[in-house]
Amino acid sequence: MPYAGGENPKVGDTVKHHSGSVGTVFELDLQPEETAEEEKIKVKFDDGSSVTDLASKFTLLKRASE
Repeated sequence: MPYAGGENPKVGDTVKHHSGSVGTVFELDLQPEETAEEEKIKVKFDDGSSVTDLASKFTLLKRASE
């Protein structure tokens, strides 16, 4: 599942959660039974907390470096 803007998630991306928190994707949480429409990502926020949530709940701010 892509971000709210349609981009596919990538580890290292800087993203903004719909709640307003900004963080960095540190893992794609791919479960064998999940389809692409249900893809979750793990994000560590600037305040040190982290969350696993649907990619569609995030907006891409900055793409990870290659």
